[in-house]
Amino acid sequence: LAAWYSAGAAVILLLAISISGGDTTLNRWGSIAGVFAGGASIALAKSFAIAPNPGFSMGVFRMQAVLTAIASYILFSAPLDRVKVIGMLIACGGVVLLALSTKTAEGFNDDKKDKKDKPKEDALEWLWLAGAAGALMSVKDIATKHAMTAGGAGVSSTLLSCGLLQALVAGAAAYFMDGSINLGTKKGTDTKQAIPYVAGAAAAFALYQG
Repeated sequence: LAAWYSAGAAVILLLAISISGGDTTLNRWGSIAGVFAGGASIALAKSFAIAPNPGFSMGVFRMQAVLTAIASYILFSAPLDRVKVIGMLIACGGVVLLALSTKTAEGFNDDKKDKKDKPKEDALEWLWLAGAAGALMSVKDIATKHAMTAGGAGVSSTLLSCGLLQALVAGAAAYFMDGSINLGTKKGTDTKQAIPYVAGAAAAFALYQG
């Protein structure tokens, strides 16, 4: 799913940028951003699949805002005052407490017939995946910022570079993990059933990136 919606979003961005007369050339730092975004999308998708609630995954993932803010302050002298840092750390503390309160793991991909509670250490696997996705996305944010400042690239070029490389990395990861990029890799599923979900996710993700 991550590979296909990333590819769909890249196609939508390419069409939108081409129609609007934007720059469709690729740039190095935007491409680097896409490599890390691809890794983040895979880790976050796997976290979604096994988390008790996708909101938990997003809460941990969005803790990357703190990493991005601090890194931007150090690298780009972006404004950052103590009150904002304290507020972000308090929010992160709440997310961690919420995550640690999870006693068992019951993911959305678990078979209802064979569903069994997993031990505590397995229950927190989604947390580490979401945290890793957040760290990767922070690197993506910094590379994106560098592309459009010191790198001298424009918004459309950076968007397209990031989108295309994310799709390639996510596709390669999907093939490596599943041995296929077929949407119907789950037993008993039909590829056609997944198409509306992929199309919706691709459109939403393209708008989100823009």
